[in-house]
Amino acid sequence: LSALGIAPAGTAPALEGPVGIVGSAVDLAGKDPQLFYGFVATISLNVAVFNTLPFPGLDGGQMALLGVDALAATLGLPRLDERVKDGINTAAALALSGLALSILFNDIAKALPGS
Repeated sequence: LSALGIAPAGTAPALEGPVGIVGSAVDLAGKDPQLFYGFVATISLNVAVFNTLPFPGLDGGQMALLGVDALAATLGLPRLDERVKDGINTAAALALSGLALSILFNDIAKALPGS
């Protein structure tokens, strides 16, 4: 991400994947149930917001592609070909899967003894 100018250098290892999130949830549940409930609500809200981003492969991306199709139909332009939409969604799903795997591997590496 830092190569794309999206995040400052050195911030990617701070991302927490499922292993880190579960560890944090377990810690909070043992300390204070109210903090745990707030943590779970925050995670749920973050997932909802992330899912509505206009990125292909996510629900927001599907809404964006439908909006492009509707705008094209309104203006009398040709609609996007289904193969083009499928290609866009496939490429985005592969990119998101790669990011998720990268975060997961980083998470597992941090959880291993000696790291």
